[in-house]
Amino acid sequence: KGKKEYDKRQTLREKQDTRETNRAIAAARRRQRSA
Repeated sequence: KGKKEYDKRQTLREKQDTRETNRAIAAARRRQRSA
């Protein structure tokens, strides 16, 4: 039971990291295109 809660939190954190990384990549791509 305790392990499942930890796994859930870990997955949530990874999802958030991925979203932030994608946003940074998208922003960099937009900057390159406009330059």
